Amino acid sequence: MRAAFELPGNATWTRAISLSMLTPDLPVMAIQDGFRGGEKTWQLNLMAGGPVETPEGPRTPGQGFAVPAGVTRLAVTGQTWPAHATQGIDWDLYLVTGTPQQAEIGEWSHNWHPSWEQGQFQRANARGFQERQYLLRLKSAGPFRAILVPYFKGQRPEGLAVTAVGDQVAVSAGGQSARLGPQGHIAR
Repeated sequence: MRAAFELPGNATWTRAISLSMLTPDLPVMAIQDGFRGGEKTWQLNLMAGGPVETPEGPRTPGQGFAVPAGVTRLAVTGQTWPAHATQGIDWDLYLVTGTPQQAEIGEWSHNWHPSWEQGQFQRANARGFQERQYLLRLKSAGPFRAILVPYFKGQRPEGLAVTAVGDQVAVSAGGQSARLGPQGHIAR
């Protein structure tokens, strides 16, 4: 899916989102944003449950890190969901950049929801209600590309590889592969 948005100041934002199933239980999602009109800050909310593993080591809210040019893997431990058959999901997030970028992990949370939703949450998660999310922020004048590969909690697929091949990103695991183009096109 692709869309373009005109922004104030003669700026344009384009977004391409793609989904491919490498195997029946291994989705690959791509978010590819482009901007015309200067430097931007890009943000992605993460329902993380621990430090985010970066090339510079684990990072928690309030900590920044450098994203080198190329493909950078961030390993994210998702929150635990006791009522889910797999206890939740974890995922790898791959940032694909043409130039080095600066990133940081932020966080927000809140403790209020209608009482019936708080009860549902407590029954499903065996704890009181709190919604907490990490915020990944990147700053760049260029495009932003993120590839998400979620998997069952603690079960990272063997052989999972994400590499840049020209302007495409190749993702492979489980004997399957897909190529994601910068405009959202998928080739299998």
